[in-house]
Amino acid sequence: MEWDLGVPLLVILATGLLSVGIYIAAKGLIVKARQDDGLDPKDGGGGGHHH
Repeated sequence: MEWDLGVPLLVILATGLLSVGIYIAAKGLIVKARQDDGLDPKDGGGGGHHH
């Protein structure tokens, strides 16, 4: 059958896309929470550490 290799590859691709989506969403939530707590500068706030 043609689908012997296609189904596992489709599952791997879907799992990878889902993992990337979860990573991006979690990273965005963590960054926003840190900004709300005042730990990180807001975007465009001229922040950054200068040593």
